[in-house]
Amino acid sequence: MWTTTQSTTGTASDIRQSPTASCPGGITFVAQRIPNTNPFQDHVDGAAGFFLATSEAKANAALTGAGSRYIITDGSMAAGSFPNIAYWRNTTAGVDPYAAGLLVPVPGRENTYSIKSFYKEAYYRTMVLRLQAFDGTMVVPSEALYVEYDTASISETGYARLVDNRTLSPAGARAAADTYSGPRSSGATSVRRRRPSRRSGTTGSSTSPHPMR
Repeated sequence: MWTTTQSTTGTASDIRQSPTASCPGGITFVAQRIPNTNPFQDHVDGAAGFFLATSEAKANAALTGAGSRYIITDGSMAAGSFPNIAYWRNTTAGVDPYAAGLLVPVPGRENTYSIKSFYKEAYYRTMVLRLQAFDGTMVVPSEALYVEYDTASISETGYARLVDNRTLSPAGARAAADTYSGPRSSGATSVRRRRPSRRSGTTGSSTSPHPMR
C-alpha cells in the first residue's frame, strides 16, 4: 500500500520512509494522520504523479497539490505493484515508458519462451525507485544492461523476442547502441554487423533486432 499523509506544507526534502506503516489504517493509528490515498484509491492520480516524478520540481508540485508532507513507500511499490502506479497515472501508456516485456527462451524446452521484464532508464529515475532502492541518495550507475530484441514476433505474440543482452559500462552500452547497424539480412537474426550509425531503439525495419537503451 502506498500513501501520502496530509499536511499544510511540505517539499520533497520532507520525504520519510517507514516499513511499519504500510497501509492507511496503520498510518492513521501510528502517525495520527489521515492518508491522502487509501484502499478505495482516493486521490490516486496525484499520488501516482509524485511516485512517477523524475525530478524534485515535479515531486514538489505533486506534494503541494496534494497538501502532503510525508511519503511512505514499501518494496512492492518499486517492483510488483509498480505497473499499477503507472496505469493509474496513464492508462494509455501504462508501464511502457518504464519497462519492456520480452520473450526469453526457456532452457531445455525448444520453441518455448517466458516473458521477462527489462527496465528502462526512466524507471530508475522515478521517485518511488529512488526512495525505495536508493534511499533518496543520488547514485551514479557503474554498469548498464545492453539489450537487443527482434520485433518480428510482435504480430503473433504481442511481444518482441530477446536476441542479446550484455552488462557493460554505461559508456560502453551507449556506444553499442549508437553503433548498432542491424542484421546482415532483412530477416530476423542474431548475427549483426557493427558500423557507426545512429539507429537504435525501435527505429528501422520492424523485422530486425534493435538495441534497447
